[in-house]
Amino acid sequence: MLTPYPPVPHFTFGGFQINSAAPFPGSPAIHQYYWTVDPFNPANAKTCLWQIEVSDVGGSCSAQVRFSTFGGAICTIDTTYSYIEPTTCEALIVTDMQ
Repeated sequence: MLTPYPPVPHFTFGGFQINSAAPFPGSPAIHQYYWTVDPFNPANAKTCLWQIEVSDVGGSCSAQVRFSTFGGAICTIDTTYSYIEPTTCEALIVTDMQ
């Protein structure tokens, strides 16, 4: 679990860069991170929690992104800029919170 970071203005990029070993077949690499307006009380403030699961199935990588919202936050994933490279498992997940 990574700690929250300061808000990033809308229509700009920001977030976390995560490095990890490629997943083994049958054993996905799973990462979680969150963004909140109140790091001292995230469960009762606008908070987004994202979980990214990268899997290698037969030599081809895929990713699933799940997210939860708290405190009335609106959490989204920008599918225009998000991608996963099927041969290297390199992924870019662009998220937004309102």
